[in-house]
Amino acid sequence: MNIKKNLLELKKKNDYRPVWYSIFINPFFIIRLGLYRAIKDFAGKNDGGKLLDVGCGSRPYEKLFPGSEYTGIDVEGGGHKPEDKMPDKYFDGLNIPYDGGSFDKAICTEVLEHSPEPEKLINEIARVLKTNGAFYLTVPFVWYEHEVPYDFQRFTSFGLKKLLEKDFVVESISPISGVFGTVGAIISAFVIENFKPKNFVTYPLLCAFVCAPVQLFYLLLEKIFGRRWLPLGWAVIAKRK
Repeated sequence: MNIKKNLLELKKKNDYRPVWYSIFINPFFIIRLGLYRAIKDFAGKNDGGKLLDVGCGSRPYEKLFPGSEYTGIDVEGGGHKPEDKMPDKYFDGLNIPYDGGSFDKAICTEVLEHSPEPEKLINEIARVLKTNGAFYLTVPFVWYEHEVPYDFQRFTSFGLKKLLEKDFVVESISPISGVFGTVGAIISAFVIENFKPKNFVTYPLLCAFVCAPVQLFYLLLEKIFGRRWLPLGWAVIAKRK
């Protein structure tokens, strides 16, 4: 029983902050590693001040901003269990419960696809940011429907720029992966989601002997060919006008 508990705790620890061995226990290693590295890079350039995490969930990236005054908000209900959410405040998903210009920076990671009114939410994030406040956004581009039925849209890089340009100066829009990383992540996700074992023994075996080799192979191809064409998602860095 202790072994099972320890493995579950290890898996949870490495879900959003993966290290090299996480590929053997995390079937979503490619996408989670890409997101973690991108957010860590942003955090390294934007520490300090007041930070708002919109759709914070379990606050997996809070520790990347040790010098910031971190505030997390999330919706009640939705596609996650209540125990997987640790917000400072709940909100209705559109109207952010803080005064204008309250924050120096904001992050919104893998949330915008779940918003029924993404333009309204972006406008609200802009409202609570100070002028020149930094904004970091990640969204999926190629990914299966998740948190069903609260998955409403996907975004191209051009669609994101158009969505943001009213209130923000877009500094960069970068791919989370290239085509080979995308293919490896999708195959691994397909395996674990369609043949998901409930058994304590078969789940880690499937991760280690099926998902891990697939992800390793396609990561090697991505290393050779680079991040080109058909990404899993986009990472955007912008500044409030």
